[in-house]
Amino acid sequence: MSHLVLGRKGELLACQYLLQNGHKIREMNWRFRKWEIDIISETESFIHFVEVKTRRHDELLDPIQAVTKKKQRNLIQAADHYLRQKGIQKEAKMDIIGITHSSLQPKFEYFEEAFTT
Repeated sequence: MSHLVLGRKGELLACQYLLQNGHKIREMNWRFRKWEIDIISETESFIHFVEVKTRRHDELLDPIQAVTKKKQRNLIQAADHYLRQKGIQKEAKMDIIGITHSSLQPKFEYFEEAFTT
């Protein structure tokens, strides 16, 4: 399975995971300039900007480590633009969902408020 296919599959699984945990999905693959936010979801109190990192079981890099400081800055800028564009007043959280695929069920790790704005 290619990295692109694995990534898209991971984003769909992450949406299902968020829906099962009380989130409403607002956007998928939302773009601002050259940056993309994988999932924008909403709970009663917060708007969540979610970066999804999908890995095969044999990859060593932890999903949270894969979101570099530069990537964090870009996501924060894109999220800020989204909030202003949509006139959203809710508090924002920058989250990461790590999904590890193996021959069994995928393993989910949800890092809520993984980094701050």
